[in-house]
Amino acid sequence: MRSLPAFTTIALSSVVAGAAVIDQLSAASLVITRTPLLPSLPECLISSYLGAFGGSTGQEHIYRPDTTCAASTGAFDDLDAVTLIPLPSGEDGRVLWVGQAGVGPTWKESDGYDDLMKSWETTSSRAWKLISGVDQAQDVFSQAGTEVILHHTEPIMLLHTSNSSLLLHVPGSFLPIIDTLLPPHLVPVALPAITSGGAGFEAVPSHLTKHLLDLTAKLQFSPQIDRIITEGIVLDDIRRHVRWLTGEAPSGIVSRHSFTPGAIKTAHWLKCTCRNLPGDLADYRSSSAKVEVTGAACSLEPFLYGFAPNVICHYPSLQNSSERIILSSHYDSRGSFGIPRAPGGNDDGSGSGHLLGVAEAIGSQGVEFEKQVTLVFFSGEEQGLLGSHAYAGELATNSFKVISTWDRIPPRPRRHCAIAPLGGSGRVP
Repeated sequence: MRSLPAFTTIALSSVVAGAAVIDQLSAASLVITRTPLLPSLPECLISSYLGAFGGSTGQEHIYRPDTTCAASTGAFDDLDAVTLIPLPSGEDGRVLWVGQAGVGPTWKESDGYDDLMKSWETTSSRAWKLISGVDQAQDVFSQAGTEVILHHTEPIMLLHTSNSSLLLHVPGSFLPIIDTLLPPHLVPVALPAITSGGAGFEAVPSHLTKHLLDLTAKLQFSPQIDRIITEGIVLDDIRRHVRWLTGEAPSGIVSRHSFTPGAIKTAHWLKCTCRNLPGDLADYRSSSAKVEVTGAACSLEPFLYGFAPNVICHYPSLQNSSERIILSSHYDSRGSFGIPRAPGGNDDGSGSGHLLGVAEAIGSQGVEFEKQVTLVFFSGEEQGLLGSHAYAGELATNSFKVISTWDRIPPRPRRHCAIAPLGGSGRVP
């Protein structure tokens, strides 16, 4: 078994800004530390913050300062257990944090993936087979009559390890299929794609935090909303949606992996009013209309070459407001064991089916909104939240107050939610 390269890291128990550190900190380097984002840190570090990764315990915080920041007197004085990681130069791709998914210990043990380094060996071995031409199964994807060919020449690199996670640099050719190369119990989250020294973390304004707290503090039962939900959301319709998405119903879909025709087909199906469809989508021309017929204006928004687009649906508002309420799910599914085939009934056919149910309730009950309401079906989630990263970037200059994300409707009640805006696998009891 041939393992792909691991990068050399520089670990420092304490760092004093100076020539030695600056020499090690290239124009494209990451700083990993146990120190969270603090108001007392230098502004150049705060603006380079990329997020917290690693779950609710043992989190690592990642910064991407430039050499000017490193040269600042005392820039790193308040950081604890610093690791400097130089990034590959002159290559495309993304840095992905890879951590454990919410699967039971029996599954992990039976697959033999308890050792994180063994998981890395498995992933790198699969990638090497593609580079060397031993296994070409993932090289060609057909989308709406167009072949998308992935040429694998650069290796996946292991940048950093912790007790519970890996940090990988994934070249552009491997990014669409990284979910198929990772063992099933590991999930990737992409670090924000900012340039060194560029605009990074922006704190949520205090007035928006207060507004959200005020809203949740005043929540109470509403007979009007109860009627809309009870009469508008039909469980049998949600079941039919999930069956169509998974191919159990006659949709012809065997996978909704972001780089497959099934994902493209799903995007059009979610959006369409089923009039004037392209010829290659005519096999579901007679399907029931989806989000647009409920009163929304939908668009297909590409974000990376070859990936199925995000489906963005806006409902009109009675007020001219920049505030936005967003309900979302992801419609792509994950491949594994080196192949993209994946019905994705639970992850996230259930969430997308439920979101369609909300849209149908809005339409059937004649709901009107004072503020902007948007339904978003993301693609690229399984490769590291790539679709939602792109959409969040578009919203960076706008004001929105509430985001609700549905990722799976669990088969039985669970005592946690899994919303992790900056990555990681944090769970809230």
